[in-house]
Amino acid sequence: MPTALNATTFEELYSIHQKEYNIALMSVAPFEPQNIKTYLEKNFEQLPQMFKCIISKDNFDESIKQLDEIFYILDDNEEKMEFINYIKTLTSHYADISDAPDLGLSLEKVQGDMCKYFHCDMNSLRLVYNLIGPGTLWAYEENVRRENLGKGRNEEVIKNQNQIQQVSPQTITLLKGHAHPTAFNQAIVHASPPVSVTKEKRVLLRIESIF
Repeated sequence: MPTALNATTFEELYSIHQKEYNIALMSVAPFEPQNIKTYLEKNFEQLPQMFKCIISKDNFDESIKQLDEIFYILDDNEEKMEFINYIKTLTSHYADISDAPDLGLSLEKVQGDMCKYFHCDMNSLRLVYNLIGPGTLWAYEENVRRENLGKGRNEEVIKNQNQIQQVSPQTITLLKGHAHPTAFNQAIVHASPPVSVTKEKRVLLRIESIF
């Protein structure tokens, strides 16, 4: 039965490819830019609703420059450059972890409930990182009724609602999907946190493997 990998280095995150794990978590608090949350909250309205690009591992240094497009959206200052360079660094680390030739990157403002039902991704692997706002919800395998996935009723999927896990702030998460060769029909079951009632804002970075 797969479980969670709690990593302390990017190198340890590579173990997500082992069959023993379907989710990996690592705190980025030691190297997350100090003022990034304040900066994003201040510039929330200026951020694009959705920024997307494809990063080629064979041409990484050139294709990662697409992130510089955010330069023309946000006000010029050192914090902006620090923010964009930080995203580039995380993307570079994920490129080392992923076996895919291409990466799909998205930076999104979230003000509603994205994926409120517990589900599994159909892709291979995805990095999820809440720059601001509440983290992703997920469940250990022993707390899941997989036969009830896709029926739109979380209470029938999750055995014990009190044992739902939530990703902590300043934490990156790797979610193993069905297409991963070591998922064996046990991709991680997860959901987006409900923010429509609390009116919390989220800025969500996602990087996924594209084959």
